[in-house]
Amino acid sequence: MRFFKLFFSRLLIVGLAIIIQLGGYFFLLHYLETRFAWVSTMFTILGLLVALKIVDHDEPSSYKLPWILLVVLAPFVGVTLYSFFGRKKLTKKMTSRFEDVYEVTQNAIPEPSIELKKNIMAYGQSQYIFNACRMPAYSNCYSRYLSSGEVFFEALKEELNKAKKYIFFEYFIIEKGKMWDEIHQIFLDKIKKGVKVYLMYDDIGCASKIPGNFYKKLRKEGIDAVPFNKFIPIVSTIHNHRDHRKITVIDGLVAFTGGINIADEYINLKHPFGKWKDGGVMIKGAAVDSYVALFLQNYNVMTTKQLFIDDFISYEHEAYESKGFLQAYGSGPKPIFKENIGLDVYLNIINQAKKYLYITTPYLICDYSLLEALVLAKRRGVDVKLITPHIPDKKTMFMLTRSNYKPLLEAGIEVYEYKPGFIHTKMFVCDDEYATIGTVNLDYRSFIHHYECGLWMYKEASILDMKADFLDTASSDGIRMNLKKIRRLMKKYGLKCPIRQANPYRRMMKATQEHTTCDNLVNRIFKTGIPYNILLTDITYLFYGNNKKCYLSTIKDAETNEIIAYYISENMTLDISLETIKKLHRKRKLMLSEKVIIHSDQGVHYTSPKFHNLLKKYNIQQSMSRRGNCWDNAPQESYFGHMKDELNLDTCFTFRDVCNEIKEYIEYYNNFRYQWNLKKMTPVQYRNHLLESIT
Repeated sequence: MRFFKLFFSRLLIVGLAIIIQLGGYFFLLHYLETRFAWVSTMFTILGLLVALKIVDHDEPSSYKLPWILLVVLAPFVGVTLYSFFGRKKLTKKMTSRFEDVYEVTQNAIPEPSIELKKNIMAYGQSQYIFNACRMPAYSNCYSRYLSSGEVFFEALKEELNKAKKYIFFEYFIIEKGKMWDEIHQIFLDKIKKGVKVYLMYDDIGCASKIPGNFYKKLRKEGIDAVPFNKFIPIVSTIHNHRDHRKITVIDGLVAFTGGINIADEYINLKHPFGKWKDGGVMIKGAAVDSYVALFLQNYNVMTTKQLFIDDFISYEHEAYESKGFLQAYGSGPKPIFKENIGLDVYLNIINQAKKYLYITTPYLICDYSLLEALVLAKRRGVDVKLITPHIPDKKTMFMLTRSNYKPLLEAGIEVYEYKPGFIHTKMFVCDDEYATIGTVNLDYRSFIHHYECGLWMYKEASILDMKADFLDTASSDGIRMNLKKIRRLMKKYGLKCPIRQANPYRRMMKATQEHTTCDNLVNRIFKTGIPYNILLTDITYLFYGNNKKCYLSTIKDAETNEIIAYYISENMTLDISLETIKKLHRKRKLMLSEKVIIHSDQGVHYTSPKFHNLLKKYNIQQSMSRRGNCWDNAPQESYFGHMKDELNLDTCFTFRDVCNEIKEYIEYYNNFRYQWNLKKMTPVQYRNHLLESIT
């Protein structure tokens, strides 16, 4: 039965029609190419021109690069596909219509509140949203976090039953089942009482869920239904642009938004992907006006019946006792939206984080800027945690999500997978002050192609509820990922991570061309029989407390294995290597050889001009390992390995604790740890032994 339903579904029929069109187009071009040599040359030239056009676009590199490779390496296929699916701009007619509608709704929105100016960071975020999509921040509103689809559904039904004037209902997916049946019945009951119901759904999102004439049936029942971007069997760029928003507005007094669609898996009556975890928010007060505007923006474009915002905004909003602010925002494709608002809101929250940042997302398909922002936040000392699904709804998206774990885990970010099934909540929570929840996924389609919406929150009481739900989900239902597990999975599925961690010093080195390497003067001849002749240096990291990180720089005498200088820092800056050399110099009692050599790898700390100049000042020669060859500095690497095995950092909760622990260990290592290759002496004993034999 299911097979026949799928076989005769609108999605399959329309999809086949589009495939046939593309096939015919490719066949025609191939026919021309085999008979006329100039056709192939034309496509090659056209591919290069299209690639240059893509390069010139103001879009993330993660979006541009695949298209550039395709049109250059396979111009015949690449140019064709890009002409149909790669261009993001709407038609001139559609653009003009959107702009007219958006101008009307935006002019009806009041100016933003000046109360937020007390906090510069919050005011900056709020001002950005207002300037980008004309949605202001509202105070004295009410918000309630809805931690699951089941909770959302019950709250939604309760408020729908209170409707007296109208209902706005906009969802990406509507599927027949218990959830829709109960809501549908409420709509029919309300229509009998004179309540107007306006409904809009994404036609492509619902293509396999409901029949093509679904909106016509609803209209006969009195529901003013409109499909967004009706799915037609024509190859067109319009199919790129989907209405991914989830909005309910009731009488202009109550609004709902979040990740929850209208289908039974969202309330766990069906389990195609295990237990479904989702979240949303209910809003009351003046902030609801923004959701009236968001709904009308898309609805008025898709229908000839124009609704005026003044007729639906409530002028009787209750003032709630709240110290926080709520600010809705919408995002969508250019040129309607000049900015990638969904992405920018996320980036601003990440960059503002000081204490913690908790994120739930169904997909983690990010460009370099987002991953780098998360890594830099962790390096600032921010506690960054993410929750993603453990059971995928789309295997390709799941594999791409996992491929992005590696740079995050290497930076110390905690990544959890929701063990019972699929987590669909799109939520950021930060420092008990900021949060956002809505429909924006962490993938390029949400950022670039789809119409989305979200709610930015500042100092709202519900932020603490969102935080508590995150921590409870991570602790009770989360599987913490680690690098070993990720490497195994990436090897199993042949995945590669396209993003490498950025090293700011490496970027600076490339920009200035001032950093230089030195010859390998040591050549693995570490033992010369003379103490303080060949010195080895390197930097390692140490974890302590609640996944905190610090860095240790040491200088080791290659002859005696003695640690003669070290420096500990909370930051991986250039100063860590410079201060270590300065501490070495301050030890006047050390009788350094006249031809003393200090040997390191080719890290940016040691190729720095400042490091070079400091060694020249102290008459120390510099030597470097060959690039990527750890054996050239093996004794130093060996020391770090033994040290990490023997250190007890489990009892260290502060940076001072770590410093004390390292100090005690180095004293033990130098004075009390006997070594077989030092004639069963400690490093200090062996050094004194050599000095006595020399004199």
